[in-house]
Amino acid sequence: MGSRVGGFGGGGLPADKALAGVPRLLDDLQRLSEDTDSADIIFILGREEERVFAHRVILMARCVIKLEIVSLYKFLYLLKLTG
Repeated sequence: MGSRVGGFGGGGLPADKALAGVPRLLDDLQRLSEDTDSADIIFILGREEERVFAHRVILMARCVIKLEIVSLYKFLYLLKLTG
């Protein structure tokens, strides 16, 4: 098993080292939000029907309503197959 990085300043990496990759992570997540080719979910929002592209794996990792998203994804997939 691998080891886990400890909390900030509590026996793990110092806070500055632990946060060193955050700017790049934010850039990568921003790039994903603009990536229309690999997105597997599209939210259509508002009266202007603005499209927001998403990636199921990111939503599954970060969303508190995971089960609802999985159910919706499966429903839309089945609807696509039958429609």
